Amino acid sequence: MDFAKRLIRPKGRRFFYADPGLKDKGGHHAGYCRAIVDELLSRGLQTEILAFAGISRELQQELGAVPFFRAYTYWTTDGDPICGWLNRFDKAVQETVEDLERLDDLNNDDIVFLISVQAAQLMAAVQWLDGLEPRRRPRVMVDFVEDAGLDAVPQGNGVAFATRDPRMDPRAVLYRFAGSQMANAETGSLRLFAAEQWMSVAYSFLLKRPVELFPTPQVPFKTVTNRVGRRPITLAVLGYQRAVKGYSLVPDIVEMLLAANADIRFLAHNSNPVETGDLQARMRQIAERNPRLTLDERVLQDDQWAEVLERVDIILCPYNLFQYAACCSGVAFDALANGIPLVMPKGSSLERLVEEFGSGGTVFEAHAVDSIVEAALRAVAGFDDMAAKSFQAAGKWAQQRGPKASVDTLLSIDPVTTEGACRS
Repeated sequence: MDFAKRLIRPKGRRFFYADPGLKDKGGHHAGYCRAIVDELLSRGLQTEILAFAGISRELQQELGAVPFFRAYTYWTTDGDPICGWLNRFDKAVQETVEDLERLDDLNNDDIVFLISVQAAQLMAAVQWLDGLEPRRRPRVMVDFVEDAGLDAVPQGNGVAFATRDPRMDPRAVLYRFAGSQMANAETGSLRLFAAEQWMSVAYSFLLKRPVELFPTPQVPFKTVTNRVGRRPITLAVLGYQRAVKGYSLVPDIVEMLLAANADIRFLAHNSNPVETGDLQARMRQIAERNPRLTLDERVLQDDQWAEVLERVDIILCPYNLFQYAACCSGVAFDALANGIPLVMPKGSSLERLVEEFGSGGTVFEAHAVDSIVEAALRAVAGFDDMAAKSFQAAGKWAQQRGPKASVDTLLSIDPVTTEGACRS
């Protein structure tokens, strides 16, 4: 069906959930969409889901999404060895502006929520808004969920930022460039959000404008389990594994932990086994020798992710502090929501999250195998106390986070009273 025809509907505020990274059931994109859109529909808001043009047919049909954005969020280069990142940015901005211009019959009461964006999507939103007649400018919310391309160094009660080599990570350069364009554009209806306090400071530093905190929509997949007394204790690493998440240390960590305590088990989930080839091959060798290590190399859908979380007692996050001092972790959010203790780097956003909700966890001082193993063994030794704290913290999380809090924030501009939910 022609997209323009799909937008002919009763009068009233419309909400566009716009995610150029919404492609398949892996990662956080589909889960975020379900949680937030279901909450919007429960409040009677007319809601349209705008996804990546290459969204899987299965997910498109499940969500009722429109294949919309030609530029995928995570396309970072066109292959040119010198300026591929800049070429890709320029093309993504152009294509996304053109795509947004297909949204017709907008008014000041409509809301466009651009989620999980990179610099190209931000720049496109700025240019698109600037080109609209004032009466047609919707309220646009932009949400950042990944780090800004800065290394954050804790200093006292604050943080200092260091830029990375743009040849390796150009994100900070591109965000600063987008911010410079915002200064001269009509962006009064634009609001910026990030999921973590220091993360919001990092983006505010680059963009030179306020970035608000956004309560993430994670909720328990099932009734929260009280893990006190569970034995044997299962530790785990979970998610899309890569260097910044410390996966290069995991084989040595696993071998030392299993050798140190015969009563623990380890679950290693890695949805990125191809790109972590040599490391994953070593993990398979360890698993062949030691049945207490279980490997899971699937891209997990929500129900499968819920099953994995239910099996885990402690989540190990051997992350690099410099990149997670001001970067949120979806795995940590799921741990808090589901009452699971964490092992995490000292001074990181994960530690601040655990302290905020009074959850259970231990920290490691150095990004090194010995330090991480020592912190993990402390977590095992004090497991029942940490499990009790984490169970209580999950209740607090349910009150302060989740889709209700997310949508409350998105609609906080003014009260909304609409009836007759409509998802095209």
